[in-house]
Amino acid sequence: MAKFLLHQLLPLVQTIKPPTEMTEEDIHYVIEAFKQAAIRAAKAGFDVLEIHGAHGYLISEFLSPATNKRQDQYGGAHRKIDIAFYVKSSMLFAVYGTVLYWYVSLRKIMRKMVQQWMTLLFLAAG
Repeated sequence: MAKFLLHQLLPLVQTIKPPTEMTEEDIHYVIEAFKQAAIRAAKAGFDVLEIHGAHGYLISEFLSPATNKRQDQYGGAHRKIDIAFYVKSSMLFAVYGTVLYWYVSLRKIMRKMVQQWMTLLFLAAG
């Protein structure tokens, strides 16, 4: 059975391309998409929103030094958290008054970044 499945999957696996670094335009598109999703959720009557920023989802990929090797404003030792800040800000401005929760995996973040993240959570709650 395993040989049969491997034989079927091999053509698919051979077409998979390695991931590429997002452009700044891609990042701005994603930030806007989070904002638009928040607007849709608020219009649908949701009082609380949660952003999943752990377990390999996009936000966690930016926060992790293992996956974020960027040298621009969305990378580097102190700037990895910027995309999370921009996503949070755009969502809060779009749906002011809605409670926003973040779900993050702190294991992947360096000690200094944990302090920045706690500041971000405090700002999101305020």
